[in-house]
Amino acid sequence: MRWTVRLAGILLLLGASCAPVGAVRQPGDAAWHRLPSPVFETHGGSFFDTTVVPAGGLVLVVHGSTGRADRVVVEVLDLESERVREAALAPLHWRCCYAAVWSGSELLVWGGSQGAQDDAMGAAYDPGGDSWRILPEAPAEPTVEAFAWTGNALLIWGMDGSMPAAVAYRPATNDWLPLDGGPLEPRHGAVSVWTGRELVIWGGCRIGDGQCQDPVSGDELADGAAFEVASLRWRVLPPAPVAPRDYAAAAWTGSEMVVWGGHGGESELPFRGAAYAPASNRWRVLPESPLSERRIYHTLVWTGAEVVAWAGSGRLEVESNGARYEPIRDAWSVLPATPAGPRRNQGAGWTGSAVVFAGGYPDASTWLLSFEP
Repeated sequence: MRWTVRLAGILLLLGASCAPVGAVRQPGDAAWHRLPSPVFETHGGSFFDTTVVPAGGLVLVVHGSTGRADRVVVEVLDLESERVREAALAPLHWRCCYAAVWSGSELLVWGGSQGAQDDAMGAAYDPGGDSWRILPEAPAEPTVEAFAWTGNALLIWGMDGSMPAAVAYRPATNDWLPLDGGPLEPRHGAVSVWTGRELVIWGGCRIGDGQCQDPVSGDELADGAAFEVASLRWRVLPPAPVAPRDYAAAAWTGSEMVVWGGHGGESELPFRGAAYAPASNRWRVLPESPLSERRIYHTLVWTGAEVVAWAGSGRLEVESNGARYEPIRDAWSVLPATPAGPRRNQGAGWTGSAVVFAGGYPDASTWLLSFEP
């Protein structure tokens, strides 16, 4: 009975609120604008595994690895003044593949890996006080393959050893809860989105032979599942109408998960983008994009009117081009040429009027891609 009562508490915890899906806006002309970056301008170099986290009137840029420090580095961008400052030194060692979300009052950073070694430590940053606090130890230590802020908890899904595992951190009570890891086999390189009700996970590469980023390994996956926080239940997604892949990117439009790019081997199915609608439990294939479909370490961002795809690694080189997909027209168009250099492993986030791109390799400068209403 105590476990049943605790489950009810989790239901209230995770099902209490839904993250907003963003206002709908009309597509407009786009323009590039460079922003200051004190870390880049002072130290230069490349910043790997950058995450851009919109936080009200601020944008928090988390650099998992800067190549010049053994710690995670955070920059705080004030959108109104376009001033940027470096946050207090984080109590976290450098890492890749971590989770970073805005809770409404704090930046939560947890998990990741340092090369072959996983790091299950986490910390919370308060921009107002420019201070950090350490998160308590989690009951399980999954790799971070998918994560989301549910409205009152940081939800993590990944692998704990050879088994799928999920945990949730509650800032209000400063504790963790173990959750069902679900039906998916262990994998790396999956995509995921938070819909306001579910964490949807798709694709990736089967773990076991170290060939996850080989485009002809044949170990890419095309299955997926969704975890509904209100019921604490998983459901399996229907088969996708596109080729299996890993290291794609995904964005939530308010009604569909749009998936584009990635690595994949030979398949009878098209290597194209796709969109999955949870309400109808159906997939659809996207039209062919003006960009090379096969790229990894790129970014996909929903602006309220279009999905913006930019940069990443193609088959032959690192890219600096981009395009946007408008679901209402089911059509792609090319983005204006960018003065930013080619890059991969960059972060991107929508502020309500512009996309912030930051970090990456070999160019780590920070840029705004703004859209006219």
